[in-house]
Amino acid sequence: MKQTIAFALALLCVLSLVSCTSDFEDIARSEYELDRGTAVSDYDYSKGLGALFDRIKGVYEDNDDLTEYGRDIVEPLVEFDGALMFEGDEYDFPTRLFYYMMVEAKSGDVNNTDYVDATEAEAAVYWNSLLQDKLKTHKDYALEYGLEICRHALASMYAMDDLGFTETENYISSYNNIFSFFGNEQALNEYYAAYGLDSELLLQFSRYFTAYNELREYLIGTGGKYYPDEEELYSFYEEECIYMQQIVFSYVDYYPDGRIVYKSDEEIAAKRAEGKALYEQIVNKPVLFTRNMYRTEHPDWKENSAGYLYTPGEILPELETAYRQLIPGDITAVDTPLGYYIIQAVDKHEDIYTSNKDRISSALCNRIYEGLISPYYDCFVYNEAEYNRYKFEEILTY
Repeated sequence: MKQTIAFALALLCVLSLVSCTSDFEDIARSEYELDRGTAVSDYDYSKGLGALFDRIKGVYEDNDDLTEYGRDIVEPLVEFDGALMFEGDEYDFPTRLFYYMMVEAKSGDVNNTDYVDATEAEAAVYWNSLLQDKLKTHKDYALEYGLEICRHALASMYAMDDLGFTETENYISSYNNIFSFFGNEQALNEYYAAYGLDSELLLQFSRYFTAYNELREYLIGTGGKYYPDEEELYSFYEEECIYMQQIVFSYVDYYPDGRIVYKSDEEIAAKRAEGKALYEQIVNKPVLFTRNMYRTEHPDWKENSAGYLYTPGEILPELETAYRQLIPGDITAVDTPLGYYIIQAVDKHEDIYTSNKDRISSALCNRIYEGLISPYYDCFVYNEAEYNRYKFEEILTY
């Protein structure tokens, strides 16, 4: 829908320049009103604009800002039914809500990535490539994260009373904002049919995710019931966060959009040998470590030459385990699936805490929230077969 609105706004600007603005309302009324009475909603206007755009786009073939806009095209590539991703005694989570959430996530992420064209071929390359610093593809990470958020949303419905939160009716306003764009239920259902949704399911989606966002804010938002105080935050930073320098002989090539691609076996063997040779020279010699940091192949080393701060779980487990055996000044080497790492533990200064406080707070709050909400996973049953039923390649908006 964001693409639809953006398209309409962009096209309005263009049309004002070519004096065609008198046509779009007539097109909307005559071709897309679909017997909805006299009212022409924003949805009808955008469809009318789409038809008008087809008439004039040839004049602007060289204008990338214009010709790259377009309405969402979503084909129902799966058969929707009443299957449940999570089934509970009081509240359930339909599989098609998960499908819709993943469509929105995939469309938004790809369209917000400067280096990826939102076409099926380009998106397939992007989504099936590895994330930087992780042994997961963009696809796997997105699916896991999407499943986690859906689980949290349903758990929120069961948890709120115990956690002292009263559900609001703000979800009705959220739904009404969407409804007002379409103007009537027929137009809304027409648009969302390809996503497997209708007005009733969309209202349920709004309710669950409004509850999730509001309960989370109530629990761990700034000033929330369980928001950590300054002492807790600093203790978490000192005891659990990672601060190290690293020289990386990489087994992968890094791309500007965050993708990584493995080098050849011969190149990997050469990088491993190069890393081992340097480690033998600089082990227990912090001065030599610093002098050789320029040899690292990590893409952002210049901005982090003083040290990299990571919160728990942000880096490969092999690196985190090795780091926790060190004291500041110690140097060790770790051969990981992504490269040969030579790391040195660095003193954690207060200015590092101050400049990264938001990240540190977010990591600790996420841990606190997970501890509060996860017991309510027992209130419903997860249907893994439903999760595996959908191939990510079928979740397309291009």
